[in-house]
Amino acid sequence: MRTIFTALLFTTTAFAGYCPFELLSFTKQPTLIDAARTASITNGVTLGLVVTNLGPGWIMVDDGFIRWSFTDGRELQVRPFRNTADEVLHTNVSEPAYFWFTTNANKIASK
Repeated sequence: MRTIFTALLFTTTAFAGYCPFELLSFTKQPTLIDAARTASITNGVTLGLVVTNLGPGWIMVDDGFIRWSFTDGRELQVRPFRNTADEVLHTNVSEPAYFWFTTNANKIASK
């Protein structure tokens, strides 16, 4: 079983023009989000809008992807580059900041 962090509030002073926002909220068990809320996650969405619409994500120690788990078994995985609210996310993995949906059915079934 992979280890999940317990808590983190994302803040930065490196980018004075950016407002800090709660990017990650690490818990032992990710909270399942209503699958209908995935409709707002499309190519070109900002990281800030993802967090606003879905709440803080969670992260595993070994890969650095921010994740959100949904009631239909899907999982959103985001790989940000700058970790700022205005960062634009793409579906193309060759872009610096990207995202995709995966299937998470085995985690749902085991509950």
